[in-house]
Amino acid sequence: MKKISLWSAILININIVVGAGFFLSAPGLIKTSGLLAPFTWIAVGLLIFPLTLLLAKFSKSYPEAGGIFVYSDKTLGSFWGFVSGWTYFIGTAACNAAIIHNFGKQLQIFGFSVPILNGLALNLVLTFIFMGLSFLNIKFLEKFQVGITILKVIPILLVICAAFFLFSKTNISTAPINFSGMLQGIPFALFSYIGIEACTSITHTIKDGHKNAA
Repeated sequence: MKKISLWSAILININIVVGAGFFLSAPGLIKTSGLLAPFTWIAVGLLIFPLTLLLAKFSKSYPEAGGIFVYSDKTLGSFWGFVSGWTYFIGTAACNAAIIHNFGKQLQIFGFSVPILNGLALNLVLTFIFMGLSFLNIKFLEKFQVGITILKVIPILLVICAAFFLFSKTNISTAPINFSGMLQGIPFALFSYIGIEACTSITHTIKDGHKNAA
């Protein structure tokens, strides 16, 4: 089996996290937390950091396909493996559905519109396209993921660079500071971190996956 490099695996993980969570959850988190939105992201990141370390440890102990299902099955038994496996599958399917729906909306915003491909029809077409891509050669998918990651990072870098020129103290002074909104923003922040576990499911496809997946 052809395997992907460590850096490609890292880029794939970045691509999944940025695509799944950041662009979808940022508006909701900023709306609820206001100026405290970055601190909500940081707080939730610190809360789930032990989970990240645990997943990294398990990926070394069980360097095989399956990820969370395998870890639960090996350590807690087949029942919890069954529960965690199906929970993870349903949760991932729901998140992917939300991502595909949002992607379709963005295509329409940028002018891609076909009369018969709107709403549900467009979502179904996009779903089958991404399903088809998942069956392609691992090396092609590696290059595809790296390319998509670069495309996603470009607008983020542009925003960071623009901030130096567009920064205004007025924007900070008028932004709401809502401490109670930080609690309301936790679900959005959690959604932002979806995908951090992605490489645990493909440990067997990463070069030296027994150590690099972690």
